[in-house]
Amino acid sequence: PIDYVNATLGFSNGVVASLTASKMAHHKIRSLSAHCRDALVETDFLNHTLCIHRRGHQWYSADHGELIYRNDGFVEEVSTTSIEPLYTELENFLRCVRGLEASAVDGQQASRALQLAHWIECSVDNPTLHLDQPI
Repeated sequence: PIDYVNATLGFSNGVVASLTASKMAHHKIRSLSAHCRDALVETDFLNHTLCIHRRGHQWYSADHGELIYRNDGFVEEVSTTSIEPLYTELENFLRCVRGLEASAVDGQQASRALQLAHWIECSVDNPTLHLDQPI
């Protein structure tokens, strides 16, 4: 079994995502960071937090050119729910079986997610694995 994984994924639109999971740390880690053109998005799945770091260059000066205020960026803390993901997944499955709603993920999307997980596991032996085609 793999006790610690840090996978960096590059996408064709320029976004770079880092996925981290650890079973060997003193505290569990389940996080995702996405490095976008104009922002860094960080989420912690265990603590149900989502932060968006944006750049902003604002500054204000007094009449004599002295810098009195500077803002190099800001962080948005997005409100999230503390609903357990496995509970939500099973609830969605039951509602789909009962015909009450459509699945949030179709078979092709689920297959692609499993392929990605498989390639991440394979990259343990080949840390710079590159895929010829997108998954």
